[in-house]
Amino acid sequence: MKTEGTEQHQAKSPLFLNSLEIEKQIRACDIRGLSPKALSAMAGILGLNAVIKHECDISAILYETAVAHYDKATTRDDKAQWLKALYRMAGLFTSLIPTDCYLEDECDERFDDLMANHGTLDDTLLCYRLHRNLICPAPYDLQLRSDFLEKCRQWVCELTETEPQMWFTLPLSRRLHRLWLLCAIDYKTELHLNPKQFAPQRWQDIQTCFYRCQQQFQRINQPDAEALTAYYWTLCQFYPDSNGTNPEAYEEFFLRFDRTLPTLQPGSDEWWQLMEIAEHHRKDTTKTYQQYSLPDLSILNSNSMCDFRTTYYRWEFQDTEYCDIQAERDMQSYAYECAERLLPSFDKILKHQINLGKDAETTYLLTLLQALTLAELNDQKERLLPRIIDRLPQLPDTRYKTHLLAYLNLCGYDEFFTEALNAATAWDPQTLTEEDRYIQRYLCESFEFLQQVNLSMA
Repeated sequence: MKTEGTEQHQAKSPLFLNSLEIEKQIRACDIRGLSPKALSAMAGILGLNAVIKHECDISAILYETAVAHYDKATTRDDKAQWLKALYRMAGLFTSLIPTDCYLEDECDERFDDLMANHGTLDDTLLCYRLHRNLICPAPYDLQLRSDFLEKCRQWVCELTETEPQMWFTLPLSRRLHRLWLLCAIDYKTELHLNPKQFAPQRWQDIQTCFYRCQQQFQRINQPDAEALTAYYWTLCQFYPDSNGTNPEAYEEFFLRFDRTLPTLQPGSDEWWQLMEIAEHHRKDTTKTYQQYSLPDLSILNSNSMCDFRTTYYRWEFQDTEYCDIQAERDMQSYAYECAERLLPSFDKILKHQINLGKDAETTYLLTLLQALTLAELNDQKERLLPRIIDRLPQLPDTRYKTHLLAYLNLCGYDEFFTEALNAATAWDPQTLTEEDRYIQRYLCESFEFLQQVNLSMA
């Protein structure tokens, strides 16, 4: 759903160039002369706009160009800048773009080589290296993760404890980037999973700091490209939907964006970075799902899990035969990110290291299975299904268990169909939730189909 302000902005803003104009700029550009940030921004535009990508698909050339620059670089800092670009081109931490796990693995190998030769690398690269990878898990360096989380903890201490001025004397872009890192590394989950070490309430302090950064940003009439990019990507981490829980912040941002964009030379490094933001915002306002619940999926928030399941049911049960391939890919990418946030808790829950309560555990297992299905992570799904089935006797007989049984039947386990159907048909119609109705619909339609098959065979 678009807000009225967003629609008006799209109508009058110069940032919404049509695909043909951007395509012409890409074709006219000497990509060998672009900076790491500009090159990865151009790759991001292609990842966000299927029309442009189809018309001038040079994604592989862009990646190969960045690899060539990385190989030719002679200093640690130069290699680090190109490695950041390669990570971004693999799709890491750029919402609405699917992560290419195989390119990510290549980046991880370069990271390990660079660190072996030059020692500790900067915070951004450490953040990229610690990203979850569900397809080809990279070597897991516990000491590397521990050291980086300790650094995050120190940042929050600087923000909230002894000398908060240490934080506020940093330039705005530096503070915004630290906040982006805290969100990207999913530090909110760390605060909730280890409350004895660091209280979960500290996340409120982090949000307060972002609010102060917002106030400072809004006092800048015409920010430069660095401030615009730092602010936008951090805003996307805190409020993932421009038409979601804080649309006013996006409207304020684009007022300043529109003042800065005309001052830049089309095709320049800064211009490409802002055009990626424009393309990201365009896709954000037209996507078929909401992302605002994503951050709290990592802490297994029941409302966030319910939001995803509702999105799943509406997608799967949509009353149309029209197939939009791009929309399917976008939904798959969204589900993949949901799975990334849910899957790390699986073993801990089954080993009782995280106690959700029985009913919440049932909804978690149901949500995880749906995310793996929609993301087409079939290997992971097949690996977990037997363990979930073994867990069934320990789950309480609630409606959500019926939901889970119905979904297991949908996954090919026919032995659960009768139990799920009998339970669902006994529900009081006056008490049904939206989820209950979807489950009832699936079970009843399956029963009718089975009856027709039996009659045809009689």
